[in-house]
Amino acid sequence: MSAPSTTGLPDVVCTADARWQAALQATQKAPGDVLARRRAAALALEQGRVNAVLQLLPSVLRRLPDDAEAHGWMAQALSASGRGAEAQHLLQSRLQRDPQNRAFMAVFAQFLIDAGQHGPAIRVATQLVQRSPQDASGWRVLGLATAGLGHHDDGCGFLRRAVQLAPLQTTNHRALAHALLRGPTPDAARAPFQFLLALRADDADALLHLGALCMHGSDIRAAIDLFERALATAPDSDLIWANLGTAWAHIGNIPRARLAFDRMGPRPHTSARKLLADFLATYDDPARSIVEYEALIAASPRPDRRLEEGLGHALSRAGRHEDARARIAPFVEAGTAGPNALAAWTRALIRQKRPGDAIAPLEHALAGTTTANQRQLLFHTLGEAREAAGDMAGAFAAHDQAHRQIPLRFEPRALEARARATREMLPPEALRQVAPAEDEHGQPGQGVVFILGMPRSGTSMIEQIIASHPESAAAGELPHLPEIIGAAGDLASVASLRDLLAQSPVERAALGRAYEAQLHAQTGQPGARIQTDKLPGNFLHIGAIDLILPGARIIHCRRDALDTCLSCYFQNFTLSYAPLTRLDTLGWFYRGYADLMDHWRACSTLPMLELDYARTVDDLETWARKIIAFVGLDWHPDCARFHQTRRPVATASYDQVRQPVYRTSVLRSRRYLDQLGPLIDALGDRAPKDIRPPSPHAS
Repeated sequence: MSAPSTTGLPDVVCTADARWQAALQATQKAPGDVLARRRAAALALEQGRVNAVLQLLPSVLRRLPDDAEAHGWMAQALSASGRGAEAQHLLQSRLQRDPQNRAFMAVFAQFLIDAGQHGPAIRVATQLVQRSPQDASGWRVLGLATAGLGHHDDGCGFLRRAVQLAPLQTTNHRALAHALLRGPTPDAARAPFQFLLALRADDADALLHLGALCMHGSDIRAAIDLFERALATAPDSDLIWANLGTAWAHIGNIPRARLAFDRMGPRPHTSARKLLADFLATYDDPARSIVEYEALIAASPRPDRRLEEGLGHALSRAGRHEDARARIAPFVEAGTAGPNALAAWTRALIRQKRPGDAIAPLEHALAGTTTANQRQLLFHTLGEAREAAGDMAGAFAAHDQAHRQIPLRFEPRALEARARATREMLPPEALRQVAPAEDEHGQPGQGVVFILGMPRSGTSMIEQIIASHPESAAAGELPHLPEIIGAAGDLASVASLRDLLAQSPVERAALGRAYEAQLHAQTGQPGARIQTDKLPGNFLHIGAIDLILPGARIIHCRRDALDTCLSCYFQNFTLSYAPLTRLDTLGWFYRGYADLMDHWRACSTLPMLELDYARTVDDLETWARKIIAFVGLDWHPDCARFHQTRRPVATASYDQVRQPVYRTSVLRSRRYLDQLGPLIDALGDRAPKDIRPPSPHAS
């Protein structure tokens, strides 16, 4: 796939390509210039061009047989291309010819560390330190190997000794940063990485790992900026692309995440491949994730807890809960299971009616977990377990603690302001007075169905019902509509509506066709009669849909206001749903949503089917038939058996849509009334009538 324009990266990638082309031309102009080839190989390695390294270095090594650094580069490239045994033989054979060569000893020890052979690396590094105690390289590899065996404090002590001996050698600062990153307080690595960045502003390794630290601190936008800067130096780095894809997925932009992962090469770095497997499990294709993890485990030279836990997580996302529990249980018993693994294990126990068994391990993990993201996930998981065990007060307290882990900044009443501005700018008759978007092919939007409403209102269930029909295709939650109409901001949708009203039908049709192209690319089935977009937040943009996609249809999912809000509050949403993390702002958000929907009912020209969640689950087949008829398809019995449809579901409801319909979530909020006072107050007259506070004017 070509460089994705949506990431804002083409310019920086072209800059890196220009540097590479210049280095390559230098080798072509002077084929015998070994130093030019060496410089080109170093740049190729930095930019992740492994095949180029393998082509350039053999002649360099023949001409410079004592160049230990170049031999180390060759070993890195061979290992990255799956030729680890060949890399080890290269270094061992060279060291056998000169066993006292300290430079080659350090390079070989580093290779062993990178290969996970920390014990042998310590033996080589110890010999190096004993022979030359003032040589920083010996202390560096000894520190990395010691830390790799789990002796973090001793390892970092050796690395600090290396920094003292050679404070200007960036390799020592980098090694210390990487060791700190793997320790109990990863944020301690920030200072040495920033030091490296101060020395060289385009240091791809420092930019990558500072971005990873921003990810741990939930500053995802800062992480994306750092990853994109790193790609300016290393545009072919699988690991940077994988981290960028992970960051985009974390804020809910799955299409951009896919574009980033698609830039990975055919044989990516193991860490990059694990990030891809994590992404597939959570957002895209759990079955493929299982295959990836099984391949990674088979290729690993030794048991790897992270890979085993990742496979357990993928099995859970695929609905294979008992397989997931069995895979993860040994790590839970040993007290070493990570947060994602514990969450998958807990879900399996809940399905087995044993939620109480998960509570103590979750509480134990929380006592030793330091990063905010991990604590947030564990608190939400603990809340699920406590609720399933019947401890409602404890469940609410756990979910409440989850939201306190990551302080978020947002305008608390922005949606209410947007609703007011929309009503003022767009009177009820305005859309009916505008000529519909149209081009030589007709009106855009034919066969397009938007499923929208508040998050946790049943949109995934409705999508699954339609997706079970053989003549339909589901795109999941697409972020493209607000991007196409320029509505990324609190009041930007109001301004974009004003701009759209001023455009001609042909201009608006061009925007509609651009959206259709994105929809078809996402589903991969442009010929399907019906294609759905179930991004709940598209309720913000019904006016724009009316103006650019006049052939579209709307399905509005509604649910009891208090049930909806409670379900949102108990969910570990991405940062794009920040207002849903406080009870008062959640109530105000719901009010703004309800106000906007009242307005769209009054002015939109689009066909709209309103679905009530409780009524739908009470009489599923009747409502499923109405849904299928509304979108223009003939009835198909698979639509009533939607839970048997196997397709990737990337939303919070991935597990629910694989189960038969159940009513346990109807009026669930009534079990938490003692805790929901701020939410009920914020909802005001939008609160359900059975719990609405009495009017102060009532007699």
